Amino acid sequence: MTRFLAKEAESLTGNEPVKKIFILAAVGLASFIVCFAAGYYIGKYMAIFY
Repeated sequence: MTRFLAKEAESLTGNEPVKKIFILAAVGLASFIVCFAAGYYIGKYMAIFY
């Protein structure tokens, strides 16, 4: 999956390293936020059930 994302980013940016780094940072931040939100909601539901 990550290799696919890297290829997609590469095809989007071509060989502009700054734009590639920016896109990778944005993807990493977005995935971190999604994981954090998922963990937060799971934690809230667990707290409700306990």
